[in-house]
Amino acid sequence: MASKEQKKLQKKKKREKENRQQTLRRREELRAPAREERAQRKADKRIDKLQKELSDYQTFSADAWKDMDEEKMLQLEKNVQILRGLEDEWQEEVNKKASLNKELESQGHGTLDEKLRAVSQQTIEQQKAEVGMSGSADCRMGLSPKPRTGAGLGTKGGDYAEVSVTKAEPKTPEIKPDDEEKS
Repeated sequence: MASKEQKKLQKKKKREKENRQQTLRRREELRAPAREERAQRKADKRIDKLQKELSDYQTFSADAWKDMDEEKMLQLEKNVQILRGLEDEWQEEVNKKASLNKELESQGHGTLDEKLRAVSQQTIEQQKAEVGMSGSADCRMGLSPKPRTGAGLGTKGGDYAEVSVTKAEPKTPEIKPDDEEKS
């Protein structure tokens, strides 16, 4: 008698389990379209963001964006971040150069030669302060109409600066006697 009840109980558990699984499948079928729609909206937002960030550059067609796999999208996002960083760095350098040029012009250096001499003198003074150098440094500076070959300076016409330091004498530290040694 106990075995009949156990069999009934097992059948009942089996039916309940099947009913739960069937209910879960129905819920899943009802939720699937909404989940797919959310995933599609998220993908569209991601594509729109990349398109906006790359609007200044040649980009892909709308179909190519939609067909792009995850790996390519991640690489594009990384590339956009790198590009923005490089653009910021470039703009910072341009601003530094412009401010240095204005500073040199305000000091009365109008020509390229005068500006180069002033910059080389500032560099020498800065190096002396950092390294503790004093004395003399043989410094040569000149303008040449053509870049040296292999210098990577381009081939268009214009003046190119050459600065070289050939000799510098180190500063000897001054030894001052302590007040205690005097007494």
